[in-house]
Amino acid sequence: MPAPGGPVKRRRSEALARTGLLSTLFSLMSTHEIRNTDSVARAYDRLAPFYDLVWDGLFASRAHRLALRRAALKRGESFLDLGVGTGLTFVPMVQANPDGRNEGVDISQGMLHVCRRRLENAGLHNSTLHQADARELPFDEGEFDVVLACYLFDTLPASDWAQTMGEIQRVLREGGRVVLTTLVGKPPRAYELLLEKLPGVVAWLHPTTNLANRLVDAGFLDVSTADYSYGWTRSEVLRGVRVAGDHPFEPTHLVEGVARS
Repeated sequence: MPAPGGPVKRRRSEALARTGLLSTLFSLMSTHEIRNTDSVARAYDRLAPFYDLVWDGLFASRAHRLALRRAALKRGESFLDLGVGTGLTFVPMVQANPDGRNEGVDISQGMLHVCRRRLENAGLHNSTLHQADARELPFDEGEFDVVLACYLFDTLPASDWAQTMGEIQRVLREGGRVVLTTLVGKPPRAYELLLEKLPGVVAWLHPTTNLANRLVDAGFLDVSTADYSYGWTRSEVLRGVRVAGDHPFEPTHLVEGVARS
């Protein structure tokens, strides 16, 4: 007989989690339009307990690791994670930055709850989490050396990209780095079918286009991309550097594909 807490208990827990996930997905099926701030926050609140099981298992974990490498956080720097979610990228960054400032922002209180629990389980107490909108950040100008946003722009309408990038640039110091992770390319047929059947679950999550060029337009230099493909998904990890003052940004500042993995 298997020992208590062994494979049987683990499989039972996973089965219960999937049951709860399915219940949540079906309850969201009638929500046909998740585009405004409140509805997105509510959707993520309900998905928070199952988020890692679904999205990280599908595509996010490896792209997250690539984003961490590209951020190149130095010990003692100030770091901001936008759309911190359940802390999949935030916790490793906090662990690597015990002497620095670590801040996380998310619009969903449910996601922040899971992130806090993850930080506590890791014994980390050198960070602060905020419930806030990435388009109106609760920070002063030039507070951070690194801003990370994994799949944040996939949840925003393109009309909000400029404002969000402006906020990122505002809170970064001169020479500060921004790292963005996003889905790219044409969605696979499976995703399109899911969008038809469960619009309330995935309607707000959509691959982006021309995000690197938007970074250049927002005033970032040395913009580069790194691709990661996993299964039917393709992610792009972008990196840019903030410069001081006004600058005549030209398309030649964009260097695509300098680091692909």
